[in-house]
Amino acid sequence: MLRLTHPVEHASYVDERKQKEMSDPNRRDLVVKINDHIKAVCGLYTRVAHKLGLDRSFVSRVARGERKSPQVEAALISEFEQAQSQEPTT
Repeated sequence: MLRLTHPVEHASYVDERKQKEMSDPNRRDLVVKINDHIKAVCGLYTRVAHKLGLDRSFVSRVARGERKSPQVEAALISEFEQAQSQEPTT
């Protein structure tokens, strides 16, 4: 009988392997990049809502495809691209 490994068990094995493969400076650099990316994207719906004078929940619904608004979609794309293009501050 084939025994499938539990996803969490497998993930922890992969994580342990990755930790061994990456040196401490490389790991720290990656964590800083992740943090910079999250900071750049965090608040995206709020920024778009503020710029367009809309409620954040409406912007969120448009992003999830529950509502349609070409203006909100364009603003989301623009704001996302701007966040993606920002250089890390490290």
